[in-house]
Amino acid sequence: STNGIYLTGNNRINTVMNCNITDFTNGIYIYNSSNNTVIKNNLTGNMYGIILQYYSSNNTIANNTAYKNTNGIVLMALSSNNKNNNLIDNVVFENTDSGIGFGTTSENNTVRGGSIMNNYKDYYTSGTTENYFINTNFTESRKIGFYTDPSWFNYNNETTGNIWLKTNVPATGLSVTITRKLTNWSQPLIQWNDTSSLSKIATY
Repeated sequence: STNGIYLTGNNRINTVMNCNITDFTNGIYIYNSSNNTVIKNNLTGNMYGIILQYYSSNNTIANNTAYKNTNGIVLMALSSNNKNNNLIDNVVFENTDSGIGFGTTSENNTVRGGSIMNNYKDYYTSGTTENYFINTNFTESRKIGFYTDPSWFNYNNETTGNIWLKTNVPATGLSVTITRKLTNWSQPLIQWNDTSSLSKIATY
């Protein structure tokens, strides 16, 4: 595979900034590397725009644009933890597979602000329960993919942080995609419409 920028091992406390990265397997690949900042980069035509893997924690991924890749921004942990990463104000759109995704054992990561839209799947979660999405421009219908159980999608659409819409859809053996439209979000009333790709019982 080819990497546009590759941070690994003892490569820590780096800043990757203002790069245009196109046509690689991995645009920016962070492997077993922590405490880095990836900011204001443009990624297009890659298999993965930005990928974090294998004990990559406490990284800040901010103000990047990932568009027309196969996958936008993915935390793919395999048998190890990617945790405490912050994805802030990224614009992720028109990626042909996923916008932002969390793989098995990627936990306690936060996606805040920005815009995730018009991807084949805007979000996906696979075997993760404690990742959080906050104010990601959920203004139109968005597609959420559920893979290996247990998989929870935890969303908050306000600045106060008081109300969470947490969703689990069983995905044993088959991936399930729900298309969600938020119709009201306020302290007294949250309303939404979910349509599932398979006949499954959702838990909220």
